[in-house]
Order: sequence, then C-alpha cells, then structure tokens
Amino acid sequence: MRWVADFRCRQCSARLVARMLFGLVPELPPRTAPEDSIVVQAVVFRPGPDLVPEILLVHRTSPRAWELPGGHPDDGESIELTAIRETREETGIEVVVAGRLADFHRTGFVPHVSPTVLCEAIDGVPNGNHESVEVRYFPVDRLPWGLLPWYRPVIAEGLLLRHANRRKAPVRSSAQLSAGEGGLASRRHQALGLGEVTMAGFIHLVGIVGAQR
Repeated sequence: MRWVADFRCRQCSARLVARMLFGLVPELPPRTAPEDSIVVQAVVFRPGPDLVPEILLVHRTSPRAWELPGGHPDDGESIELTAIRETREETGIEVVVAGRLADFHRTGFVPHVSPTVLCEAIDGVPNGNHESVEVRYFPVDRLPWGLLPWYRPVIAEGLLLRHANRRKAPVRSSAQLSAGEGGLASRRHQALGLGEVTMAGFIHLVGIVGAQR
C-alpha cells in the first residue's frame, strides 16, 4: 500500500508544509476520494506462547512504519482472496480466512476504504519483498511503537472476533451483525487529521534515521 498524503488548507499548500516538516517524505500521488481507493487489509493471527496470540505486521519501506499486510484487489477478485494473495506476496505466509471485519472508511490525509479480513496463519516463514524492510509477528500485548496508530482499533476488533470464533459463541463477525443476512460489511469511519499526520511523519523519520545508524 502506498502512502497517500495531501494536506490541504485555505491559506497554504499543506503538501509544501509536509515536505518542510518531514523532509524525507517521498513524492506522493494526488489525493483521491475514499471510495476511489480500495485497500484490503488482513489481520493475521497465530497462536503464541503463554496463550497470547501474535499478529503479523509488515515494516514498510515507505512509510518506514509497521502496518497490516494488504493491498489493492485485482479485477474481479473477492475481498477474501485479495487478503490471502496480498499476505502471501508481502509476507510469505499462507493464511485461511476466519471472518470478515468492518470496512474502514478513512478520510483526511490518506483517503481510502479498507475492507478488513480476519485470517489465521497456517504455513510459511515471514519473508518480505521490495515493499518492506522486515516482516515479523508481535505478541498482541506488545505491539511495536512504530505501528501506525489507526491500525490499533482494527487489531482489537480482530481479537474480539477471533476470541468469539474460538469459543464457538453464537455470534457472527461484526460486519455480518451489522448487515444481517446480506453479508455486507459494516462501516467504520476513521478521520486521519493533523495529529495522525504528525505521528505518521514522526514514525517515518525515526524509522529512516534508525535504518541509517
């Protein structure tokens, strides 16, 4: 997933401000409406020691931050198959789909919609590609500092559904509960404003500086 940013205000070009504040931010594509950019994200768990599950994360080349694996669907590809394919391509991990979470509608400096899929790892060793510098599992109670902040509630929702699945509770995914029998995903709105911009830029710079040491 490419980092899309276009900070706008009536008095100034926020793109210029961003490049002044975060001089290492790469050239960015034009802003798009959220519904024009679909980025599927996979919340991939595996059993960990001491009954604490672990989450699969990707440390991107740009931004230099930890994210969930995922990407754009191919033509005619379902959300679930996109999650499986992107996870395999980006991490080397084979997964099975365990449920459907919400569609996260993100507005602000990274406008896009992220249909989200709960997955379980079944095979493979973490191994990145040209889009990442590292791929690894983290215990869910020790998430890395460099995780972009808007992913934390996504991971929390994935944990709740995973727990319900393992207890075989008579509930379905949050998406199904909101949509009824139609199976359409529920919506979550995440507004990515100045605070998120600043934090993401700081995480990126710290990652770049750390890589140069």
